[in-house]
Amino acid sequence: MRNLRTKRWSTLEAIGMATILCAAMLAVAGAVPGIGSLAEVEAGSPSTNPLDYMTVQLGTINGLKGPHLIISGANVHVRSGGGSTTEGACWDTGCSGLGNLIIGYDEDYAGYKRTGIHNLVVGTKHGFRSHGGLVAGSHNQINQPFATVAGGQLNTVSAIWGSIAGGKNNWVNGNGAAILGGRYNNASGAQSTIVGGGGTSLADGNDATGELSSVLGGYRNTASGANAVVGGGRDNAASASYSAVLSGRNNVASGTASSVLGGGGDLAILGNTATGQWATVGGGSRNTASGDQSSVSGGSNNTASGIVSSVTGGSGNTASGNVSAVSGGIGNEASAQTASVCGGGDNTASATGASVCGGSYNQANGEYASVGGGEHNYVSGASASITGGRWNEASGSYASVVGGGYTNNINANKAIGDYSTVVGGRNNKTQGERAAILGGAGNDAAGESATVSGGTNNDALGDSSSVGGGNSRSVSGTDDWRAGELFEDL
Repeated sequence: MRNLRTKRWSTLEAIGMATILCAAMLAVAGAVPGIGSLAEVEAGSPSTNPLDYMTVQLGTINGLKGPHLIISGANVHVRSGGGSTTEGACWDTGCSGLGNLIIGYDEDYAGYKRTGIHNLVVGTKHGFRSHGGLVAGSHNQINQPFATVAGGQLNTVSAIWGSIAGGKNNWVNGNGAAILGGRYNNASGAQSTIVGGGGTSLADGNDATGELSSVLGGYRNTASGANAVVGGGRDNAASASYSAVLSGRNNVASGTASSVLGGGGDLAILGNTATGQWATVGGGSRNTASGDQSSVSGGSNNTASGIVSSVTGGSGNTASGNVSAVSGGIGNEASAQTASVCGGGDNTASATGASVCGGSYNQANGEYASVGGGEHNYVSGASASITGGRWNEASGSYASVVGGGYTNNINANKAIGDYSTVVGGRNNKTQGERAAILGGAGNDAAGESATVSGGTNNDALGDSSSVGGGNSRSVSGTDDWRAGELFEDL
C-alpha cells in the first residue's frame, strides 16, 4: 500500500483505478447497509495519489440520481501532450486531435472533421478542427480557434472568436461575429451580429456582411454596410456605413448614416429608399429621400432630393430645391432653394423663397413670391403675392392680389405693375407702379399710383389719377379724378 500511495499515476491508470473503486463501492454498499460514500480530501492536504481526490457517492445529490464520482481539492487538466494549448496555432490536420473533453459519444458524421485539440464537445455528430472551442447540440461545427456553438443543429462557425448560441443552419464567417438563434442566417462581417429570425431555406435567411453590422430579426434582411443595422421586417437592406432600416418591407438605406424607419410594401417597387447622406424616410411606401440630410416623413410616392429638403406626407410630392419643403397634399413641388408648398394639390413653388400654402394648380415662380390658396393662381413677380381666388396673376415685383378672380384666365385679376394691388373682383388690372384697384370688374389702373375704388369697366390711365366707382368711367390726365358725377381734370 505504501508503494501504491507514493506512485505517480498516469491519467488512464487513475481513471481505471477509479472505475474499479466505484464498482467495489457499489458492491459493498449493496452488501453493507449504511455505506454510501467516501470522505472528501481536505483542501491544503497535498497528495500524489489521484484516488485521494476522488470520492464516490451513491444515492442522490441535489435531486440528481447517483452514483456520483466527485473530484475535490484539485484542478483537472486535460491536455493534448503537444506542449501548449494551441500546438503552434495548429489547424485541421496540423493538430494532434487530442486533449478534447468529450461528453457523450460524438458519433461520426459524414464530412465533419474532428482533428482539433483542447475543445469541449457536448452532444453528437460534431466537427472541431482547431483549438480552444466549445461545441454542443448536434451536427454543429467549429472550424477556427476559440469558436463556440452553444447549441442547436447544423450550425457552423468558421471564424476566429465566432459564436452561435443556437438555432439551425446558421453560419458565422466573420471574426468575432455572433448569431444568437434563428435559421439560415449568415454573419460574415467582422464582429457582426444576428439576433434571430431567418427562414426555411438559405435564400430566406438574414445576412450581416458589413463590419460591426447587425440584423436584429425578421426575414431576408441584409446589413452590408459597416456599422449598419436592420431592426426587423422583411426584405430590407442597410447597405451604407451607419445606415439603418428599423422595420417594414422592401426598404433600402443606401446613403451614409441614412435611415428608413418603416413602411414599404409587398413588392420591391413599393419600398422606401434613403440614398442621401443622413437622409431619412419615416414610413409610407415608394418614398425616396435622395438629398443629403433630406427627409420624407410618410405618405406615398414622395421625393425629397434637395439638400436638407423635406416632404412630410401626402402623395406624389417633390421637394427638389435645397432646404425646400412640401408639407402634404398631392402632386405638389418645391423646386427652388428654400421654396415651400404647405399642401393642396398640383401646386408649384419654383423660385427661391417662393411659397404656396394651399389650393390647387397654383404657381409661385417669382423669388419670395407667395400664393395663399385658391385655384389656378400665378405669381411671377419678385416678392409678389396672391392671397386666394381663382385665375389671378401677380407679375409685378411686390405686387399683390388679395382675392377674387373668376372661372378662367380671361376674367382673372392681374397685378402687373410693381407694388400694385388688386383687392378683389374680377378681370381687374393694375398696370401702373403702385397702382390699386379695390374691387369691381373690368377695371384698369394703368397710371403710376393710379386708383380705381370699384365699379365696372373704369380706367385710371394717368399718373396719380383715380376713379371712385361707377361704370365705364375714365380719367387719363395726371392727378385727374372722378367720383360719381364729379370730375376734375388738373
